[in-house]
Amino acid sequence: KNKSEALLPRVITLEDASVTTSGDAFQAFEIEGIRYSHIVDPRTGIGVVGSAGVTVIAPDATTADALATTLSVLGPQAGYEFVEKIEDCSARFVWYEAGKVRVRTSSQWSSQTSYSAQKK
Repeated sequence: KNKSEALLPRVITLEDASVTTSGDAFQAFEIEGIRYSHIVDPRTGIGVVGSAGVTVIAPDATTADALATTLSVLGPQAGYEFVEKIEDCSARFVWYEAGKVRVRTSSQWSSQTSYSAQKK
């Protein structure tokens, strides 16, 4: 299967921080052609649609994990706006739109990371 560069595994170098990813890469189901994440949007009671994953860097693992799930539910636009208001946290959003993989990183992402794609 031809993977988008955005979906390739990555090595992230961190110092005094934690990283976590939430998404539907391994836990999702499809009904009538629509892919639903195992992450449930509490506003609708239905699995999130269209989000491939959100990777978060935060000062501690609990914050990173909670924020990654929250941003997955909010989606790339609202999630981006939310994480931009949080000091010492950054995020990388990957989602599907019009049949393409899209990526957006928060403004603090590049200052908190040094990473490279791992091609096999």
